[in-house]
Amino acid sequence: MISRENRFEIGNSASNAGGTKDPTQVSDAGRPDAVPDWRLLQNAPSAVRLYYRSLSATEIVLWCLLYVTVLAGILYHAKGPGLSNDSYQYLSEAENIYNGHGLTTSIVHFDTERAHGRVPAPLTTFPPGYSLAIAAISRTGLARETAGLILSAASFISLVPLIACTAGLLELSAMATRMVLLLLLGNSAAGLYATAVVTESLFTALALSALLCLLLHERANGGTPAAAAGNLFVACACWVRYAGLFLFVAAGAHLAWRAFRRRDRRSVIASACLALPAALISCLLVRNMVLTGSWKGGNTKAVAHPLAAVLKQFGVSTYHLFFGEGVPTRLGVLQVILGVGLILSSVLLFVTVARVASSSGIRAALGRAFPGAGLLLVYVVVYNAGIIYLGMFSVISFGSRMFYPLLPVYFLLSGLILTRLQALPGARSAPLAWTACAAIIVGSYWSINLENTMVHRPMSPDRVVEASFAVPSGTGGSLRSWFDANVPLGAVIVATNGQATAYVLKRKVISLVGSYYSDQRWDEKEVRALMQRYGAAFLILYPRIDPMIEPVQQESAFLQALIEGRRPQWLQLAADNGQVMIFQCPAAWAATSNKN
Repeated sequence: MISRENRFEIGNSASNAGGTKDPTQVSDAGRPDAVPDWRLLQNAPSAVRLYYRSLSATEIVLWCLLYVTVLAGILYHAKGPGLSNDSYQYLSEAENIYNGHGLTTSIVHFDTERAHGRVPAPLTTFPPGYSLAIAAISRTGLARETAGLILSAASFISLVPLIACTAGLLELSAMATRMVLLLLLGNSAAGLYATAVVTESLFTALALSALLCLLLHERANGGTPAAAAGNLFVACACWVRYAGLFLFVAAGAHLAWRAFRRRDRRSVIASACLALPAALISCLLVRNMVLTGSWKGGNTKAVAHPLAAVLKQFGVSTYHLFFGEGVPTRLGVLQVILGVGLILSSVLLFVTVARVASSSGIRAALGRAFPGAGLLLVYVVVYNAGIIYLGMFSVISFGSRMFYPLLPVYFLLSGLILTRLQALPGARSAPLAWTACAAIIVGSYWSINLENTMVHRPMSPDRVVEASFAVPSGTGGSLRSWFDANVPLGAVIVATNGQATAYVLKRKVISLVGSYYSDQRWDEKEVRALMQRYGAAFLILYPRIDPMIEPVQQESAFLQALIEGRRPQWLQLAADNGQVMIFQCPAAWAATSNKN
């Protein structure tokens, strides 16, 4: 009986015995152009078919159940799904889609949305794909927060079969595939995004789906349906996050180069399928152009960050991607153990390569050792280069979350290297040493990430706002009860910390944003004009908020004066509890502004 771990050797050596061909040399003769999806692998070379099922269907299901169990534990520990300022925008847009108001947001936060002068305002700072999916799921009667959580968790769990299938096409051994799944499951960032209402998990699943379909076309004679499906997933990824444009560039470059090099009908058709994502992405960018005058749709504030600083942050963010950022980075026992494991594995690698370096076939073996890895490498390079460029010239949050979509690809490439090392003669002579190194690395990696996962999550912005409004006011009850009694549901509010405020108070909110994201300076004239333009009768400030969270109150002399008690005649303090200050325009002025 042949073990799965030995199939790589059989697949590569079969040509010497007149058996399986090199997967990269498969002939297209006599093959139909269109093959039903479930039959795609029937045309695959035998080596690929063997590796495609390197994990059985039963084992894949068991891995999915393990992922579900771990996510349930993380949710229990975190006491619910994670919400952030971006989450409130997605949920607001989903609510407006559900209510028939189109791709709009009731949280007018960024300059781009505020320039429309109305609320709800068209939302272009974020693409609408994630909100559309939440709105669709909420049609079942689920709360939008629950729909977003299900979408993120299901996307993360779907990585199990996606990774198993991709590993099969890359000819990973069963042990390497299991290690990839284990590393992803233990990653603290993966657990964080899978239990939060954010786009990271969905985008990552769509990107890996696109890569899988393109690999299926390239490695297993998947035909036009596989190429078309891969390109469709590329378009869907762009509609979820604008970073999908880098996936489109990577896929386009790879397919174009493959068509130029091979000059066969299949490769040309696969390249022609790029017209599908190009058309769907163009619809998104044309909408941005029509609404904002820029294809970007948002993030148009001009900045210039030094390349050295961005590269330093890139290194820090990549480290946090693998080892979390819940606890301060330090050189502790776990980090030392991980370093020892990496050093020992490097020594083993050097010894293994040295043993076979004199082999006449080593160069040829290395030349065919990484089939299908080209597409993944192009994606990694293009995506990283694109994010670094954005880090230099835009106001994006340049943290580990921006690089999370690459995590499964990094693990797959690591598994590919491990598989090839297992196949070398020198590695087979020291299996226990390799197993010990793998156990040390995976064990310390899991422990470091578990420490970050178990750290209590910072209180989400909406809970901070809820706690602030729960404090009693001078009128006797909580400030929230006063607000609900005095502010109509259809009222428009101007506020700092506007996104969380809008989510908690269930009102339309125009945000006063700090200089990091906005070119607007908030003096008395500008604040009054904004309130009059939107017919807003109330202004909410948070006198004790952390300046790192909301710097606009320190940047604006007018807002600071309001907090200190120096107020103009057109604005009076209506309610205050020490945590929140609510100002109100005189009734006559508010009525006049509403008519405008």
